[in-house]
Amino acid sequence: MGTGNAFHWLNVYGDFTNEGTVDFSNSAQYAEAVNGAVKLKFMGATDNVLVSNGPTDLYRLFIDKGTDKTFKLSVNADLNTNFNLFGPVAAANYSGVDGTDGSAGWQRLPVVIENGTLELGSNIVIDRLGENIDGNAPNEFTIPETGQLIVNGASVTTSASTGVWNGLTIYGKLKVAAGTLTTPAGTNGIYYATNGGTPQFQVIGGTLNLTQLRPYNDAGKLSYSQSGGLVHFFDAPGDDNSSAVLHIGNNSGVQPSNLNTDFVFNMSGGTMRFSNANAANGWVSGIRLEIVEGNYHVTGGTIEVAGLSGTEAFDIYSTIPLYNLAVLGSTPDVQLTDWYGGAYDASWSTDFDVLNNLTISSGTTFNDRGHSVSIGGNFNIAGTYTQSGNLLFYGAQNGAINNTTGSPVTLPGLHIFKDRHDTPGQYYKVSLTGTDNIIIDGTLKLSRGALDVVDFTPQVKDSVVI
Repeated sequence: MGTGNAFHWLNVYGDFTNEGTVDFSNSAQYAEAVNGAVKLKFMGATDNVLVSNGPTDLYRLFIDKGTDKTFKLSVNADLNTNFNLFGPVAAANYSGVDGTDGSAGWQRLPVVIENGTLELGSNIVIDRLGENIDGNAPNEFTIPETGQLIVNGASVTTSASTGVWNGLTIYGKLKVAAGTLTTPAGTNGIYYATNGGTPQFQVIGGTLNLTQLRPYNDAGKLSYSQSGGLVHFFDAPGDDNSSAVLHIGNNSGVQPSNLNTDFVFNMSGGTMRFSNANAANGWVSGIRLEIVEGNYHVTGGTIEVAGLSGTEAFDIYSTIPLYNLAVLGSTPDVQLTDWYGGAYDASWSTDFDVLNNLTISSGTTFNDRGHSVSIGGNFNIAGTYTQSGNLLFYGAQNGAINNTTGSPVTLPGLHIFKDRHDTPGQYYKVSLTGTDNIIIDGTLKLSRGALDVVDFTPQVKDSVVI
């Protein structure tokens, strides 16, 4: 870049391969260019690539391919030091010198998706997407309704600052296939919002380190799917706004019988790990999933609550089943709540279903707070289970109560109602395994299936109903 003190657009309708040196900015990194720069825009209804096999210093990169998400620009490099962005990311470094920017803050950042898909591939490292730059909200990196961001091998961090507008907002689609995406501690994580369409968030691989995922406002919608990868909610946001760490659902009170159809949740694999509970001020602090019947499909994956810090209990409110739930490490209580974060309430609570295994590790506590808990697979108890609701084993598979606490576990009641076995004369069973017995301080009800006393014969202090 020369010193002509002029701003230029370079519009590219095909591929761009750099085997030498590209220098499109006279500014320091993440500072406003006051003596000239080149804005690089990829256009056209075609799939194209930007290859950085030599130093590629870009002031700002724009994607405007077609009118929707169909057409893609893929960016990759042979070294992780080759691809660099120089445009301003924060209000302190922006004064609108160029004069051709849009009115929204996100339209003034180093990377702007207007239409189409941006795929960030191997050896692409971006350590700041945006930090509360001036303009109309959103003031952070934003995926518009007609755009998509794919992280496919890149290492992407939204900000080096904390507070509001230092994360990422989705109106269109975010997909993580490989690599890492991080919203650092103290940032507000990922918002989803809508101008009429339904934002999409898909995880098939890679690692996401987030503070929270929640609606931007009452009009937010989201379709979430995960088949692989790790989504780790690892630290506190700058402002949780009394939201759960994971909030997919309405941003205002709706009873379980009156959910809207704007939210979708699909999980077939991968892991969600929670190491933080928001200071929810009496609301749900951990997981809030409000999905109507028919809008979810859960066939795999694991939800882990692990390594919580502080004293805030981790609340779970979910209208949908989880596949595996594991309470791991030394944590404050993990507890089921109604919509408002309280104990069981007939109008504002739902039963809690775990399709496969529920695990409570040593040093942890799981409290049902009066909610019914249904388990399809194994109930692994090494910690404390506080039961005041019903405990049911169901489904078309064998299960077990695996007590390794070092002493008998007392259950107020136990109900076994397994599916009918396909083979005549055969039954799906629940086995008592582990190192210690169980005590049923109430009724043992066997509606269908078998209780297999492999290691222990339970003590039943009330009635047995078969």
